[in-house]
Amino acid sequence: MFRDEIADYILSRVPEYEKNLYEEVIKSVDQTLEGLLQHLHKFIKEDAGKLLKNPLRADAEYAFYTLFSITELSVER
Repeated sequence: MFRDEIADYILSRVPEYEKNLYEEVIKSVDQTLEGLLQHLHKFIKEDAGKLLKNPLRADAEYAFYTLFSITELSVER
């Protein structure tokens, strides 16, 4: 799911001795995003953009905060 260009860019910006750690982090983020996508597929038909059913507020918050956390972690400081 994680595009190779993104992973390669991230890995090109870290010291050589940290690459293994970052490869594991990228795998973990990828698994989290894949799980979130599977969760969202219960509500939205991705290829048609059709709403299958309205999500509960908790489901929408779960998706929002998961994506927000990943985005927040990826911003350079």
